[in-house]
Amino acid sequence: MPNTEDTPLMQQYWVIKAQHPDILLFFRMGDFYELFYDDAKRASELLEITLTARGKSRGEPIPMCGVPFHSVDRYLRTLVQMGESVAICEQVGDVTSKQLVDREVTRIVTPGTLTEDAHLAEAEDSVLMAVNAPSNDGEAYGVAWINLSNSEFGVGEAQNLQAVQALFARVQPAEVLVPETLETQFTGATITRLDSFKFEPSLTQRTLRTHFQTQDISGFGLADKPTVTGAAGAVLDYAKQACRQELDFLSSIRWDRNDDRLQIDAQSLQNLEITQRAMDGSRQGTLVETMDYTDTPMGARLLKDWLSSPLRDLKEIDHRQSAVAGILERLSMNTLSVSLKPVGDMHRIGSRLALGQPSPRDLARLAIGLKSFTEIREIISELTPTEEFDTIGQIEDLVDCRALIESAIVDNPPPNVRMGGMIASEYNDELASVRALRTNASDVLQAYERTQRDCTGVANLRVGYNRVHGYYIEVPKSASFDVPEEYVRRQTLKNAERYISPELREIEERILNSEEQERVIERELWDELVARLQQEVQAVRAIAIRSRNMHTDTNSSGLHSRTYPR
Repeated sequence: MPNTEDTPLMQQYWVIKAQHPDILLFFRMGDFYELFYDDAKRASELLEITLTARGKSRGEPIPMCGVPFHSVDRYLRTLVQMGESVAICEQVGDVTSKQLVDREVTRIVTPGTLTEDAHLAEAEDSVLMAVNAPSNDGEAYGVAWINLSNSEFGVGEAQNLQAVQALFARVQPAEVLVPETLETQFTGATITRLDSFKFEPSLTQRTLRTHFQTQDISGFGLADKPTVTGAAGAVLDYAKQACRQELDFLSSIRWDRNDDRLQIDAQSLQNLEITQRAMDGSRQGTLVETMDYTDTPMGARLLKDWLSSPLRDLKEIDHRQSAVAGILERLSMNTLSVSLKPVGDMHRIGSRLALGQPSPRDLARLAIGLKSFTEIREIISELTPTEEFDTIGQIEDLVDCRALIESAIVDNPPPNVRMGGMIASEYNDELASVRALRTNASDVLQAYERTQRDCTGVANLRVGYNRVHGYYIEVPKSASFDVPEEYVRRQTLKNAERYISPELREIEERILNSEEQERVIERELWDELVARLQQEVQAVRAIAIRSRNMHTDTNSSGLHSRTYPR
């Protein structure tokens, strides 16, 4: 805890660290995320970075280590793969102020709440699951999971731990939340133990009612399911705390019914090597790898889900086969695939957009995907009408949204917002003006120099710059009596006098501040753009779902024309 002997900075650190005692705290200081004390010792071992010391506190050196902010994703990926969680503490105050900068935790990176491509393999999901144990005999275990990448909020029941393990094997979460009292193991996932009260039905009901803005939870089938309610509320609250926002895009709950899909127990799923090899857990030689001819990450993940839990609903099976038949009647598989490839991973892009965390390249890819969807709709309109195809035709193709992105984002955007340079100059006149000043600063100064020569009649007047005095007007001493009254002497040399004028001072301020002005203007434009696009998140998700399903359907349709190893 803070101590009066600590500096103001370290007092601030201890207040924030006390809120996150059990996880690593990445504390932003300028261009680095710093770690202190036990966090520093642990991170230096896990990341193999140098452990140093910063001054003293309470008579002892302060252990510390740090990572550059521009390459933090690489370190976070390593930590998450080790099952670690990290609290990201950013500078949220005025960094140019001489006062202590305000800081706060803006995100908690955990294995089960990832959406960034830098942290995830394309074909893998980051799923957060909660398992709640029954308090009375005869009750089932409650299970709930959230997949932020595709906005899935699922719940289910399991009669015993074996059934829980089977559900775990199918969903394959990266992180599992359990009450402190529940003793169980989930191989391949990070186990996060929470206080049992986090699963209390009275508390979790309130969490769910508040989130879905409803009077009760009976509409979700949870009214008489206390263990499921406990798991659902716990997983939702944990995800909100990690993301530091309300997650409004999680707009419904889907029940995972035992009679909807073929239930494959964990041991059988492993022995059959459907998604992973039993020997080493790799994908090589599995059924998924053999059958995966999808061209988008969304389709690959959906195919994996379909093979892990095949349908039992004959109506839904017929519905899927009708869609495949409708495509094969009029199209070759490659015809639709050509338009589907550019769609990319709209699911994850939509999630990052909903979270307010898209990258400039995300938006550029989104525009490409929306253009492809327009082409897909045109292709589908020529097919024999089916329920699936009619639904695609009814989805808005977001032409205006695509046009907005194309006008706002540069052709080759940077990988992240921190680098800047993502907004096109043509998108905003003020931004274009500031950039023109930075780019053409020498032209502006030369023009001013010519103007002053004409005004003063001093032919060898020149405008220069040095680090000590900034911009100046230099005039030979022999001509110093000819300078205007508005010139203010700045420096005297052996053979010349240097001056500053109100106009040159204004030009100086504009040039020196143009980089910061560009950064501020561009960030404001970026935030406005993201806010406008967030209004279309649900429509983006609808397009992503249909594009994903169409891709997996076309993938399935080609299976009969290929020869596969036994």
